[in-house]
Amino acid sequence: MPSVLNGHQSNDVHTFGLRGSFDPIEDWTIALEGAYQLGEYIGAAQQIEERSRSAWAVDAMVECRYFQDNFAWRPVVGAEYILYSGEENLGNTTATTNGTYNGWDPVYRGKFDTAIREFQNVFYRTAMGSSPSTTNQHQILLTGKVEPTDSLTLKGTFGNFWLAEEWASTTTVVNQNEEQYLGSEADITLTWDYTEDVQFGLLTAWFFPGDHFANSQDDVATDVVGSVSLNF
Repeated sequence: MPSVLNGHQSNDVHTFGLRGSFDPIEDWTIALEGAYQLGEYIGAAQQIEERSRSAWAVDAMVECRYFQDNFAWRPVVGAEYILYSGEENLGNTTATTNGTYNGWDPVYRGKFDTAIREFQNVFYRTAMGSSPSTTNQHQILLTGKVEPTDSLTLKGTFGNFWLAEEWASTTTVVNQNEEQYLGSEADITLTWDYTEDVQFGLLTAWFFPGDHFANSQDDVATDVVGSVSLNF
């Protein structure tokens, strides 16, 4: 049920979506998904007026398996574009802000595309709380996978990220920040199928902050994760 704040229902979200995929030719797959949100939004303490929601998201993907059967390492490549709509000048929202709210609400997540960017300001705190990956973002991903041996799989992902709308076009509540380029990320994953029941994995990832982050807050983020999977 929707919660209640200041006498209004808050964060009342209804999501409608449609997804489809097809293979236009052998070894190629194209997928497209779109979703629309409506409802009610309460985003500031003591917000005076109710605000209606109108937000959307788009996910377009293409995968090529043409080279998979022609080369020993069985390469697969792909590209994906994702848009989560955003609210302009969200950093300066106050109790008197009104009008339709256009920011996408991450009600649920079906997949995670990157090791660092996906979790910024969720599990990984940054100096810019304005930049969660689940709303107000353009995302472009390039992916590749090869199998050097029957038991080894190497996957790579390179992503670029931009804000869909400016975080702070004026200085009212927060300092002005009109920079929209968030940065890029490179992920590499190596998987070794030791036996049919035992699998080892190694993930390394680097996030390179963009112009949205100030010079004193733009250190490269690094993630290294080892894993063991057992199936009984």
